[in-house]
Amino acid sequence: MHDKSIPEVKAEIGKKIGQLTKQMAEMELERLNAARANRDFSEALNIAQNLIATSPHTPQAEQAAEQLSTLQHLTAIENLREQLQNNTLAPTDAARARLQIGTIYERKPLQDYLKAIEVYQEISEHHPDSIYSAEALYRSGIVYAEHLSAPNEAIETYNRVIASHPNTLQAMMANFQLGEIYRKLHRYNEALQAYEATIRYPERDRYLAGGYRDSFADRAQFRIGRVYYDDNRYDEARFVFEELIQNRTQSPRLAAAYIYLAAISEELAENRQAVKFYKKTETLITDNPVQMMMLIEEANALGTLQSTDPGAVMRYLAEKQKRLSTQTTKSD
Repeated sequence: MHDKSIPEVKAEIGKKIGQLTKQMAEMELERLNAARANRDFSEALNIAQNLIATSPHTPQAEQAAEQLSTLQHLTAIENLREQLQNNTLAPTDAARARLQIGTIYERKPLQDYLKAIEVYQEISEHHPDSIYSAEALYRSGIVYAEHLSAPNEAIETYNRVIASHPNTLQAMMANFQLGEIYRKLHRYNEALQAYEATIRYPERDRYLAGGYRDSFADRAQFRIGRVYYDDNRYDEARFVFEELIQNRTQSPRLAAAYIYLAAISEELAENRQAVKFYKKTETLITDNPVQMMMLIEEANALGTLQSTDPGAVMRYLAEKQKRLSTQTTKSD
């Protein structure tokens, strides 16, 4: 290098540093992959964090960063498993640890649903009388119903919750979820029974903006009306929605109840009444995000109202009122 200028020497050194950085990053990525293959997730996590810190602008660091969240969750599972294997946890703490493991598997980024169910089953086996067993069974039902498209397994699991932990929050929620499954399967009488069972539990209110109160009982009563509507039992549906409006004045589903009443009136050619209910719906959702949100969620069963855009909902209501008012005027 003695015959080179200072800029040339600096360039050579910079090039060499770049090559060494690349080689080190490649070696660290290989170590990371090996640790992960050996299921040593805590070591893999340490390597990934070090690689990102020391070689931040390399492709290898980018690959490590993509794995970081997954490795953090797998390491958490590894640590919890180690505590369980050491038999240092009290029974309640052991049940809680297993529930944590199952929940980590179930949720992002892992979403390993079969593993989650496997762990939830461990809780039922090792801690059958624990409240964590009730939660594990309930979570298994959710996984079967929502992620594995296995309604029969979900029904069986929810019934186990109700039978083995009858006076728990999880049993109440399991009844509601049974209603949801039966409703979607068009097994309407069974859906009604499940929703009615939900309502018989003590209510647990959730307070929302605007002074509204939500609960599983509120949802269940509304879904009873939906079941009757879907089954073309309009008189029963009308009675349920009117009762909800009268008795649940702080329900976030008031606007949704009114739009179903409007749809029923329209089906029965009671156009004046339909216009009145559409107008009431419009009034309730104007500048009211809670009622608007619930209307969009609950009214998606109405074939002509499937938008999630509040502006589109307002236009829909205005068009309905205009068309029905015109028809009423012509018939007069």
